[in-house]
Amino acid sequence: MSDCPAPLGIPEDIELALKPLRAGASLWRFHSSDYPGVSFNPHLDRTGRPKPIDVAEGGARFSPFPDASGKNVPTFYAGSTEKAAALESVFHDLPHEPNPVYSRKKLSDFRMTHFVVARDLLIIELTEPELRQVKVQGRGESLHELEIIHSPPVAYPQTRAWAQHFHRSLTSTHGLAWWPRLGGEGMSYVFFGDRLSLTDFTSVGAAVPIDSGAGRETIERIAGSTYIRLISS
Repeated sequence: MSDCPAPLGIPEDIELALKPLRAGASLWRFHSSDYPGVSFNPHLDRTGRPKPIDVAEGGARFSPFPDASGKNVPTFYAGSTEKAAALESVFHDLPHEPNPVYSRKKLSDFRMTHFVVARDLLIIELTEPELRQVKVQGRGESLHELEIIHSPPVAYPQTRAWAQHFHRSLTSTHGLAWWPRLGGEGMSYVFFGDRLSLTDFTSVGAAVPIDSGAGRETIERIAGSTYIRLISS
């Protein structure tokens, strides 16, 4: 299957159902030690300009992308379980091959934050059958989960274009959700910072390092349950 083309649009006679993420829902995030666990990335380069949507490097699957004014929509990623959050952050770049390896030295770059949703949110789930409702330019088949979730980094300009399209077309949505690319239970999320504020989330305790103590135990457990080998080098 080829990389997904730029989105045509959601037909006017089809409405994607937005799924509720209820107040009180627990979420986890693995993030750089340089910033708080509950914070939005503005997606700016070192000069303060918006990072481009069409350059695969320096961004993620669903960010950055600009709003109608050309300003990048702030985002942050999270998971409904510790495993879902880790697989889409700490272990995000691991290849789809047997027993991939990950250096323990990299663990010092991350912290783990547990937080809860403070109010009801509306989310687009990028799963079947929802994606079957989304037409793709130039072909009869609808958008596939394989194209938008399991595509390689080279396809990030296209997957970001889809995120931009969903953001602009469904103005009441607060973010996107999907099953983690590397498997495991739980959902992964990206939240749109132009429609949310930091008060919409409440941290549960302080950020925890994952290279020692309880955080290390958590990441070791997640790695072991998903056939990821942590190595010292």
